[in-house]
Amino acid sequence: HFIFRPVGKYRLKGKKEYVKLYDLAGITDCYNSTDLISEVHFFEDVFNSIYKGEQNDALNILNKQKQFVNMDGRRKFYSYLKDKILENIGNKKFDGVFDMTAK
Repeated sequence: HFIFRPVGKYRLKGKKEYVKLYDLAGITDCYNSTDLISEVHFFEDVFNSIYKGEQNDALNILNKQKQFVNMDGRRKFYSYLKDKILENIGNKKFDGVFDMTAK
């Protein structure tokens, strides 16, 4: 079984529609799947709250997760993503879609 983590919705430069991106997080037999699944649900909850327009709920969820343990490459990316969400969450126009403006 494969475990995928949501990375968010992204709109590429010059496009009107967004795409949902996911990261292949691992295989259930290779990782401590309990921690990995917990991490996946954490970001699913954050993104679902943002997509429903419930930014305060998303902010509460983000504030509960202070720092990821064992900062591997993927978790460094998630830490960066968490910071980007926190930067944008106060913006009333932020709908959870990140605009990619560079090629």
